[in-house]
Amino acid sequence: MNYLFNYDRMRDANVMGTNEVVRLAFEGRPKDLNYVSTTFVFGWAVKSVLHETDGNEDMELLDFGYSQSKW
Repeated sequence: MNYLFNYDRMRDANVMGTNEVVRLAFEGRPKDLNYVSTTFVFGWAVKSVLHETDGNEDMELLDFGYSQSKW
């Protein structure tokens, strides 16, 4: 996958792929789901530490399809 593709080219793999993982986790018997995506939801962040409670509501520094589709 080319992470420089635009959002439309990345959506099926990243957004719909994540939806499918969650759907499978809820299907049938209960399952644990541990999903780690990427820190690219923070764009080209220069923070040395990112916490689970950190957010990027303004989509700052998300200037290409990979990071946009992960956000």
